[in-house]
Amino acid sequence: MTHEAERRLIAEILRELGDVADGFFADARAVLSDDEWALLIEYATASARRVLEVGTSLHAVAAAHEETAGRYPGRGRTTFVRAGLRAWRDSYAPIRDVWRIAPVAERVPGGERRVLAEVETLEEMAANRLFNSLDEESRRLFGADA
Repeated sequence: MTHEAERRLIAEILRELGDVADGFFADARAVLSDDEWALLIEYATASARRVLEVGTSLHAVAAAHEETAGRYPGRGRTTFVRAGLRAWRDSYAPIRDVWRIAPVAERVPGGERRVLAEVETLEEMAANRLFNSLDEESRRLFGADA
């Protein structure tokens, strides 16, 4: 997949997930100011974008090394990418000044726990959509298991 094709795929997935994020937090819209709502949606979509962008890079690294490196049984590209994404998530915030989301999350029904769970679900949806698309493309091009 070309870099431009990856960018288009990421943009397409983010458009789809933007509506999902709005739906996840629709009940919170009434209790948040416009700025708080914008921050909540920015945080959720930035988290999904992080998965898509970093996941694409990690996927490419794995694909480049599959010819010369043998996979361990039950492991391979998906395991590598998901572990890399966990490490990235634990090391970098999806937005600058991420602390600003804490008081917003407190105002969302279900609080911070719910916000984090919904964002994690959005990240999983992004990863599943991306991995399936990239794996299908790899099979199409190389005829191999991704």
